[in-house]
Amino acid sequence: ILVLTGKTDVKLRDEAVRLWYSLSKSGFDTSTVLTYTLISDLTSLSIETVRRQVKKLEEKKWVSYSKKNGVILNPSEENNIYLTDVFNVKEVDNLGNLLEIISKKQAKLSS
Repeated sequence: ILVLTGKTDVKLRDEAVRLWYSLSKSGFDTSTVLTYTLISDLTSLSIETVRRQVKKLEEKKWVSYSKKNGVILNPSEENNIYLTDVFNVKEVDNLGNLLEIISKKQAKLSS
C-alpha cells in the first residue's frame, strides 16, 4: 500500500505509514507460522538458503525467529524509517518509470 500511496494524497500515505508502524510493533493477527519450510516452498529456495537469509535479516534487525513462532517481521525503528522514507520513495519512482516506458511502447504500437 505504501507504493500505491507514494504519489497520492499525503493524508492517505501518512495513514498507511502509521498503520505500517503499528502493525510492525503489534504484529498481524494470524495463526499461521512462517517456517523455513513454508518460505522454501513459496520461493523455491532451499531450506538452507532460507535459513541463511533469515539469519542475515535477524542480524540487521528486520525479523526475529524462533521454532515456536517462526519468522516474524520485527523491524527496528531505523529500518522502519528506511523502508517508509527511502526504499518506498525509490520503489514508487521506479514503478513510475516502468509505467512511463510501457506507455511509450504502447503509443508506438498504436501508431
